[in-house]
Amino acid sequence: MHNKTKRSPDEWMALVVDWESSNQSQPVFCKEKGVSHAAFQYWRAKRAETQRQPAEQELVEVTLTKSPEIARENNFRVIFPSGIAVETGRDFQSEDFVRLLHLIRTL
Repeated sequence: MHNKTKRSPDEWMALVVDWESSNQSQPVFCKEKGVSHAAFQYWRAKRAETQRQPAEQELVEVTLTKSPEIARENNFRVIFPSGIAVETGRDFQSEDFVRLLHLIRTL
């Protein structure tokens, strides 16, 4: 039977960091270190997840180029970096749009 050593999350993260600077393929590195390649991939993904920086939220001032009465006569579409798109109809009310933006923010 194979004697496996249970590693802590910190030990796994240290292994991932070691691999990143090793210039070795994952299978070769794992074999050399005596760790499961599948477990190594799991912890590599966990590290990548913790390294992701949330997108910076930024408010952008919007200036209407037409009077509000004319602007309400036209549809418009806003596409957010997340891919969420909002399209208005003829009966667009700015208060509804503000409520919708607050809802989207909570997603």
